[in-house]
Amino acid sequence: MTASAWRIFPLADGMTLSLRGQIDRLDVMDHHAYYLVLDYKTGATSLLLPEIRHGLKMQLLLYLFVVRSILDTEEAFPAGDALCSGEKSRCPL
Repeated sequence: MTASAWRIFPLADGMTLSLRGQIDRLDVMDHHAYYLVLDYKTGATSLLLPEIRHGLKMQLLLYLFVVRSILDTEEAFPAGDALCSGEKSRCPL
């Protein structure tokens, strides 16, 4: 998916959800069994469950949703997702 590509998802009642973005890093295991999504941030960041429940900081979870739809398999599972602060080379994964 390029930075300018749109992905459209059908919702209930004929509505659609349109997303545009670029995943910083996607690691996929052989045979697409597992995948890992990484999002690099320039400053300090966190991802807390209350923020997700209230609809804030949904970017990383939406990336997982999009990757699952692109892989188009029922046998692909997220191995995880991570926010990495600072330089890409300093990300522990």
